Amino acid sequence: MARELRIGICDHNRVYTSAMAAYINDDTSLSMRAVAFTDTDEVMAYLEERSLDIIIADNHLPCEKTDKGCYVYRDVPCLLLEEAPKEDGCYVTARYQNVRNICSKAASLLAGRVVKEKVSISLSEVTGEVTGVYSPFGRCGRTYAAKNLVRNAGASYLYVAMEDLSPYPTSCDLLYMVKTDNGRFEETALECVKQIEGINTLILSDFYMDAKLINADDMNRIISGLLSSGIYRGLVFDIGTASLGDPEILKTFGRLILPVPPGELCKRKFDTFKRIMTSLGYGDILARAEIIEGYAPENSGWEDVGGWE
Repeated sequence: MARELRIGICDHNRVYTSAMAAYINDDTSLSMRAVAFTDTDEVMAYLEERSLDIIIADNHLPCEKTDKGCYVYRDVPCLLLEEAPKEDGCYVTARYQNVRNICSKAASLLAGRVVKEKVSISLSEVTGEVTGVYSPFGRCGRTYAAKNLVRNAGASYLYVAMEDLSPYPTSCDLLYMVKTDNGRFEETALECVKQIEGINTLILSDFYMDAKLINADDMNRIISGLLSSGIYRGLVFDIGTASLGDPEILKTFGRLILPVPPGELCKRKFDTFKRIMTSLGYGDILARAEIIEGYAPENSGWEDVGGWE
């Protein structure tokens, strides 16, 4: 089972902190354990003997802003709560909103921090935004969403295809290079990038039986290799339903998007997916994912067939 994330909630309003902590601790699907605080002294005393993965705090906690733009308190990353934030982003979010949304942002911030720390082991100067788009459904607009993310971000982003069956066959043998760790992946991958449909595209795998052999360590090497050149500021991975062999891969992305098609049948199927993932110890993945329910872009096919119901 995956370890629960240890969340500290520090807010001057005791009713607010107690209610949020109770909600998080009662919802086992979040895979989080929350502790409520109302002032800095309580947090300081707690950290003297125990640890927290992240702190969700109002402006009463004296968090320090680092040169990378994130906030920390005694080396613990912080998600700041503001009543009317100028920008709802990775490090600051609205105080009054759905608790699950706040938890998702906290888990996403923490996951992004972990990815960058893993990358920095061998590539200390590498920074970048890494997004994964996955869905347990076929024909849900996953590829459409992934490509649009890259298209909107511009030339500094790379679309990385791991579709179940790619319409663009590749002979680059990139997965072999990753698995053998022979040092050729970075250079060869850049040579294999093509302009397809107006965006920078890398076909990492063109067949799901190859893609599903990738594990989380492999994915970290892939991410490191693609960002190491400094050519790309961000990566968007399009992962086919059958191409995911190791769910731990989903933890390597700073941002995870899960499109869910419209319709009651799809909702029930996704409930089953959530139940199984949680029972396998992957509830933390779902807690931080951006779940887009009722997603049906024009060319996904779902609108035409009514979600296969």
